[in-house]
Amino acid sequence: MEVSTENETTGNLGTTLTATPQSSTDAKSIIEKAKLCQKHDAYAAKSLLLMAKTLYPSEFCVQFEAFVVEKGGQNPNELAQSLISLFSVFSQEERLREELFLVTTALQNEDEDQFYKELFDAIPEYYQRKILMFCAMICTDKYNRCKLQLLLMKKFPDFIKEYGVSLLDSLLEQDKASGGGFPCNKFRQLLVTEVLPVILQCDHLKFSSKQLWKQIWMSIEFYITVAVQTKASRVVSDAILKSPTGSKSATFKAEGDNSMGVSGHLEGESVMTNITNPWERLTELLVMIAGKSGWNLDCISPATLGYEESFASLYSTLQTCHPEDVASLKSIFYSTVILLFKAMYTYINAMNPAIFGGNASPSGVSLPHSILIEDLESKKKSRKHKHKKKRIEGGKEVVIDGDGPESPSHLTPVIVPHEGAVGVTDDVIRAFTTAINCWQVIHTRESFARDFSLLLHRWKSENWPWIQLFQIDMHMYRGEYTAALALLLQKSKAGSHKDKLSLQLSFQQASCHFTCGQHVVAAEGILKVLPLCNQLVASGGFSRGQKPQAAHSPKNSRLLHIVPFKMEALLPYCIQLIYMSFKKRVFLYADAGDTALGHMITLIQYDWPKEQSTFTEVIKRLTKAGSFSYPVFFTYIINLDFLEEFAFLVTPTGGSIKLDPFPPCITIQRQQRTITRGITRGGKEDFRTSVEKQVMRCEEDISKLMYKFLVTERDSLLQCLHAHNSSVVGGQPRAKPKNEAY
Repeated sequence: MEVSTENETTGNLGTTLTATPQSSTDAKSIIEKAKLCQKHDAYAAKSLLLMAKTLYPSEFCVQFEAFVVEKGGQNPNELAQSLISLFSVFSQEERLREELFLVTTALQNEDEDQFYKELFDAIPEYYQRKILMFCAMICTDKYNRCKLQLLLMKKFPDFIKEYGVSLLDSLLEQDKASGGGFPCNKFRQLLVTEVLPVILQCDHLKFSSKQLWKQIWMSIEFYITVAVQTKASRVVSDAILKSPTGSKSATFKAEGDNSMGVSGHLEGESVMTNITNPWERLTELLVMIAGKSGWNLDCISPATLGYEESFASLYSTLQTCHPEDVASLKSIFYSTVILLFKAMYTYINAMNPAIFGGNASPSGVSLPHSILIEDLESKKKSRKHKHKKKRIEGGKEVVIDGDGPESPSHLTPVIVPHEGAVGVTDDVIRAFTTAINCWQVIHTRESFARDFSLLLHRWKSENWPWIQLFQIDMHMYRGEYTAALALLLQKSKAGSHKDKLSLQLSFQQASCHFTCGQHVVAAEGILKVLPLCNQLVASGGFSRGQKPQAAHSPKNSRLLHIVPFKMEALLPYCIQLIYMSFKKRVFLYADAGDTALGHMITLIQYDWPKEQSTFTEVIKRLTKAGSFSYPVFFTYIINLDFLEEFAFLVTPTGGSIKLDPFPPCITIQRQQRTITRGITRGGKEDFRTSVEKQVMRCEEDISKLMYKFLVTERDSLLQCLHAHNSSVVGGQPRAKPKNEAY
């Protein structure tokens, strides 16, 4: 070995040996012996390592190999001294830097090897600071550098004053550079979940009101996005992640789900870790920001309160708050905004989890989404008037409802969930009403409405479809049908008209039109989309579903129903809407044609005997007219009571009504055998035989028959509804068609 004449370092032997091929071989030999001895003689191994480290103090490979062997002994106190020695001399060596990053990684993750944490704890604080500062300085990855700076501040809070502002600015810059359209990017997540809670606790840091406003809107946006993520998947849909500066062309199709939802692809880097209790964490962060802003912390509603309790607390505080008390008003405003989105999400997630990218419960059971619709028969007891008769032009007598078109906005809405609306609990309904109340409070104060509008503009909330769905339901709940229809029309134009979202919007449009008295338009809407429902609406078939109804509703109230988006729940509503449209727009006229009356008889079968009084009135009209022609009679009339009634009507005792229940081809054949009483022996026999055969169909699935009727006879149904409107304009009764008598 040669003695170095340059860069001498004093060691235990008093000399420094220059590395030569022979010395390297000797060093490796000593290290190998130390490794062998470590298994059975720890003291011999330590002696050999000490020899190698002493003889070759300037050779990194020798010193680091000795460190690696020592690490195998799992003695953090001894290893800490070796690491310090390496760091003091060989900080530029890549292998050492990798070892240092293993230590810092373990410090940042609870699940990492505890040994590295113990090793760091064994290092004196002076070197802990130097190591962390060094690692942060040399880290080339911007995200990891920010994490290391955060680690430094967590371990040594006195660094917050020095590095806090620069770290905050760096994260804001990187969040903007990542597109800003994805609030769950890793820089935003680090900023909101870890950095802000640390630096906001530092009394030495001061922020402007503009900086604090930016912190709070970014935090709310982030936690809203976290809350709406699908628990079953780490990948979040594009239209949900899309933030204020995101693309405006968000779609509603979920990848792998042709029903409804959002795009399954991300256009940028996004991190969605499993952050629990987002609303509670957001409230805690609001308290910190409010403290920095000098706001009244007593005005912030605790996250542990229920929906109604939270709103009651906020509203009570607002009522007693002075208009100039900005410190209190700011706290109330942001608390209300957080409560609004929390309640809104709870409601929409229960009504339609697919809009957030998933449609299964934790157990894997599919959750059919539900929709809010208006009750079709909730005439208001307190405003009810007796029916009046009014003469219109042409001398035609028309029965007019004393209430006229419905105007339910003055009545208290009552929501009745369908028994099949899975997940729609009382707490969900309370969340819905709380969200509506929060929305109203925000929009009834000019300052609140202005600040809220700025937030929505910043977030570009038009890319969050669930907010618009909530607004539609809110307007329906409050009886604001013009506003609801405007939103429904806007979203319908953006849809494909064949997915679940478009179907849902069509049903709600029909519900709104009907409640506004636009019965023909409502019926047109239902009959237009009904053929698509059999294929697109999740259903177990045409099983007889529960009709939306309530046993009791208070006075001065109106009913709304939450029904599952299933055929068995929607079909009864469709049947009822078409029937009620006929009853309100056709049946009231004395000259309602045979086809219209026949359609009404067909529809009455579904909920028989509820509309028995209407059926009796129809029979009276037919008896008075002396004839009835309905070519599809034997296609759709299967109710035994109805068949018996018509079999009786053709008898002398029943009035010898002239019936023509057969299709035109059969009618022409009978007309060739006409006798003086207008009925043929062959015709009697045909009718009797057909009735007997029809009795055999009494047990058919009435739901399936009604669906077939509405789809097949759509044009005829609409023709009857429109014929009424044209007859009103003309003022003259409709002429009886030829060959109508039997």
